[in-house]
Amino acid sequence: MGWLAADPSYAITPLEIEGRVRLEPVISTGVAELDLVLDGGFPRRSCVLVLGGPGTGKTTFAIQFIYRNARERGVKALFIAVDEAPEVVRHRVSAFGWDLRELERTNYLIMYDLHTLIARIPSDEFFQPEGPMDVASFLAEILGIIDEFEVEVLAVDTVTTLLEHFGGQQTRLVLKRMLSALRYHYVTALFTADLVSRDRQLIHAVEYEMDGILHLFLEPTPDGIDMIRYLRIEKMKGRRHPLSRIPMRITTDGIHLDIHGIVPGVIRRRRWRRR
Repeated sequence: MGWLAADPSYAITPLEIEGRVRLEPVISTGVAELDLVLDGGFPRRSCVLVLGGPGTGKTTFAIQFIYRNARERGVKALFIAVDEAPEVVRHRVSAFGWDLRELERTNYLIMYDLHTLIARIPSDEFFQPEGPMDVASFLAEILGIIDEFEVEVLAVDTVTTLLEHFGGQQTRLVLKRMLSALRYHYVTALFTADLVSRDRQLIHAVEYEMDGILHLFLEPTPDGIDMIRYLRIEKMKGRRHPLSRIPMRITTDGIHLDIHGIVPGVIRRRRWRRR
């Protein structure tokens, strides 16, 4: 293994699903430095929450996760647009040089427009609900796309809005059904959630059910003039990880982390959590 040994109890054997054999135990996070910290990436089949307030980089992280896996590793990806229309997302990430349309034309990326249903506005997207739907029909449609296009990574932006729409009084049950179905279909999923959600109980329910939690946040510089972005790994089942905050930058080619001091030589003096 790499410089940060994985949990020895976490082993993977060849698993065949509908003729597809998967041997790799991890899926890249899309952020090279975070892959190093997590000894390769997210454990395959895990469901990870990216949690943060406005402007912390949640949507950018979600798109980078699916884009880098699809573009650089040939992994089929599905993005479920909830808070914003897909065209808004495409335009925004083009600033990083990410051409989502190119991946869509080759079926390496599916953009599913759930925003049209929630916002009740028309959409020209090919993948969208054909009419009103409940959570069962939504899951059936998403799983149908996963099977047809052999999707291995999925991102939902944001899961809090999705659950507020479908969950009602059974939010925890809806979430359990969704995560169980994705794990059964061998999908590694990333969900964003906004810390300013009105329902704190909803946030807590989501955190409890996830395999991993990445917290993105902003803090002022000592002089109070500027703000610095940070990432903290609060939970990652199947991986040992640092609990310290990691400086994060959003550059012209996406998100990067400053892992100086978390690499070998310093790592053994850090506090660790093992799940």
